Amino acid sequence: MPERPSIVSNNAKKTLKLRENVAEMLECLQQATSIRRLWIDAICINQKDDREKSFQVQQMGNIYAGATQVIIYI
Repeated sequence: MPERPSIVSNNAKKTLKLRENVAEMLECLQQATSIRRLWIDAICINQKDDREKSFQVQQMGNIYAGATQVIIYI
């Protein structure tokens, strides 16, 4: 059974269709007051653009190395 996409909105009045697990993770992390920035590949990478995905995957090591905390949500 495919996941139902969730719709979220930010303060810029933009909406995103997210997989249900990503929306659930954001709801859980909303309670954490110490989190300042999030980099979520499902949101930050254009999943429909293979060139962008390839470039961004190469950058992931730098992104994780520069993070003060890494959260994995499956």
